[in-house]
Amino acid sequence: MGLFSRSGQDKTQRLAEVAGFVFRYGTDDGSGRPSVVVTGNGGSSTVWLAPLEVGETREYCWPEVEHITQIVQEHEAAWVADWDKRAA
Repeated sequence: MGLFSRSGQDKTQRLAEVAGFVFRYGTDDGSGRPSVVVTGNGGSSTVWLAPLEVGETREYCWPEVEHITQIVQEHEAAWVADWDKRAA
């Protein structure tokens, strides 16, 4: 699956799906700082971008959080650029 694709019936944009984790943009909390919501593999998490910071995490163990962080780091520049483009 590509970095910017839409799932079948769910029209929410998926940024990526890697190792069972689904990455989508989070909602804008008014700060203007981009965030990504991660779901799948029995848990969920919010990861703030620029700078990267793991927020609320549910049901993931530390190795899963580390794996999520690595995936986000790989795509962070593209996601931040896309977020900025959408905000303009």
